[in-house]
Amino acid sequence: MRTTTNTTRFSAVGMAGVLGLLSVCLAGCSSFKYVNQTAVIKSDAYVVGQDKTVKVTLAKVPELGKVGGSIAIMDPKLSEPVIIARTGDTDYVVACSKCPHRGMALAYSRENKRFECSSLGSGKYGADGKKISGPGKGCLKRYPTQLENGVLTFRVSDK
Repeated sequence: MRTTTNTTRFSAVGMAGVLGLLSVCLAGCSSFKYVNQTAVIKSDAYVVGQDKTVKVTLAKVPELGKVGGSIAIMDPKLSEPVIIARTGDTDYVVACSKCPHRGMALAYSRENKRFECSSLGSGKYGADGKKISGPGKGCLKRYPTQLENGVLTFRVSDK
């Protein structure tokens, strides 16, 4: 009888642990909160002007030192977080880092050369901003860039 009690108690404790772990995993997978997974740029590497023009000193951003690198800017002076991806020797893409589907954080995949939703991973967007796959409607909001003397400039507009 004692063995049955211990086995039952062990099974109940084990099952509670499994259910607790499962609920944590499911909560994370279905999370609808923006959680950035890209490295965030240091505040001394960029400036934001009053007109929301951003100037990034690339020499201060090692994450963009190689093609495929990316960095996020999460600054209260900007209307939304942005992600910068280096897509070529002198080519950079700047986009809103919120997935058009539910506003989850996007990350740039160096291997796949595209932006991917960090929530469930089904939202995929090319460097051109066009949707490749996933439930989201429309394209990524992108910002034109200018590169001059090691400074990447773009303007975050509310439109």
